[in-house]
Amino acid sequence: MVHSPGTRSISAQISGVTDSATATVSPTAAYYTMIPDVSSPLAGDTVTVTVTANNGIPSGDLSAEFALSTDSPGATTTGNAITFTAAGNATVTAVHNTYGTVLTLHVTVVTDRTNPADITVNLSAFSVRVGGTITATITGTDAHGNPLGDLTDLATITSDHPTDVIGADGSIRFPSASTHVITAAIGAISDSVFVTVIPAAAGGGGGLASTGAEPTPLAALTAVLLLLGAALLSARRVRRDGSST
Repeated sequence: MVHSPGTRSISAQISGVTDSATATVSPTAAYYTMIPDVSSPLAGDTVTVTVTANNGIPSGDLSAEFALSTDSPGATTTGNAITFTAAGNATVTAVHNTYGTVLTLHVTVVTDRTNPADITVNLSAFSVRVGGTITATITGTDAHGNPLGDLTDLATITSDHPTDVIGADGSIRFPSASTHVITAAIGAISDSVFVTVIPAAAGGGGGLASTGAEPTPLAALTAVLLLLGAALLSARRVRRDGSST
């Protein structure tokens, strides 16, 4: 029984006649076991891979006999150690330097949403009337640019106007008009945006700027009559001036 790969010399003798030959024993993938020290590493972590033989005889670490690689974008390999930066599923491939035996290993690179390197405040609107409500959603990325999804539940949201009412779900109600600064923070990481709160009476449509009132048909008719009266008075003055000369 052959317990390990390699080159073997085989001899046979019949009636005093001897012959010999050499044979190379190449291992299959089942002969080896490839084990990572971490199967779900955090983005930025280094995974060390160990390869052992399944022949019932202690073999120690055989990883030096293999060349390791991975399909994970941005990962770096040094010997039997791989540093991952991109989140998601990845395959580690080990090819035996002598026999070409191929081993594969699957790992899942995860992220830590509680430790963003950057966050962004996303608003449902950047302007609102007094008394209105908008919603802030906080997103972010880790130090390697991996998106961390919705982080609103982790963020502390504040306003430079203490009267603004901020809900745990990211809703913000604005009781006063002016420009408001909304800030979200997770630990030492923060982001701020501006919200324009419009006075309730403001708006277009030909309204009076001082009061915000819309013109009514009666007001328009009154203005026309005043203009007609002024025109008649002017015409009478002209006729009087002409008669006196």
